[in-house]
Amino acid sequence: MKQEVLKKVQQYQIEILDEVAKICAKHKLQYFLMGGNLIGAIRHKGFIPWDDDLDIAMMREDYDKFLEIASKEMDDKFLVDDAENNEKYYLPFAKVRIKDSIYEEPEQKDYEGPKGIWIDIFPLDNASKEDSPFIRLQTYLKESIHFVNAIKANVTSPKNPILKKIIRCIFQPISIQKLARLQQKIMKWNTSKEANYCISFGAKYGMRKQTMLKSVFLPATQLEYEGKMYEAPGDYEFYLKRVYGDYMTLPPEDKRITHNPRRIKFPGEEELKSEEM
Repeated sequence: MKQEVLKKVQQYQIEILDEVAKICAKHKLQYFLMGGNLIGAIRHKGFIPWDDDLDIAMMREDYDKFLEIASKEMDDKFLVDDAENNEKYYLPFAKVRIKDSIYEEPEQKDYEGPKGIWIDIFPLDNASKEDSPFIRLQTYLKESIHFVNAIKANVTSPKNPILKKIIRCIFQPISIQKLARLQQKIMKWNTSKEANYCISFGAKYGMRKQTMLKSVFLPATQLEYEGKMYEAPGDYEFYLKRVYGDYMTLPPEDKRITHNPRRIKFPGEEELKSEEM
C-alpha cells in the first residue's frame, strides 16, 4: 500500500479513536490501547509504520455500556457495527466505522455488511483463573460459533465444499444475528464479581496468552500515540511480553504486512482499487 494512502487510513482511525475516547471520558468508561497499537505506542509513539488497523479493549461492563451509549451519542459520521446494529455481523467483538468509507479486505468480497474504515473494540470478560475446563469450553463454543457465522456471512469457506454445504444446511434456520448473540452470552458466562482474571475471547493470540490478571490492566496509564495521550494497560510491559515476547525487535520485512484491502474509499472521494494503492 502506498504510504500516503496508509497514512490517510491511519488518520481516519485516530479520528474514530478520538470519538470513542471522548465518550469514554464523558461517561467514566475505561478503554485500553491493545495489540500492535500498544507495541506502536511503546516502540514508535504511534502506529507501527506499516500497520493499518487500530485495536482497543474494555472490561465487559464498560464495553456493554459503551455500545449502548455510543449508538445514541456518537457523531453521525460514525457507526457502531456489532450484532445488535447489523444482522450480518459475525465477529465476537465490535467495530466503530467511518460512514461513507470503504476498507474491503480480500475475504469480504461477498460480505453484505458495512465495510467502512474501522477500529476494533474487544471485550475483556471475567475469568476465575488462567486456565480451566470452563474457560476451554467457552473458547471452544465461541470459536465454533464464529466458524459457522463466518461461513454464513461469506467471509470464509472450508477446504471441503461438502462441509460448507452441511453447515449451511444445518444452520440455515438460525440467523447470524442469533448465533452472534448466543456467542456473546457464552463469553459472559462468568459473572462473578470476585473474578481476578480477564480474557479476550475475540483476540487471535490464543486462550493462554489472552488470559491474565485484571491488575495487568488496572489501574490504567497513559501513553503517547500519534502526538496525543491515550489510555493503556497499567502493566503494559507484562501484557506485551506475554502476548508478543520480544516486542521491541522489528519483525523481518516479509512479516510487515497490512490487511491488503481490495478497495478503499475515503469520505467524499472516489474509490481506489487495489492496483491504485
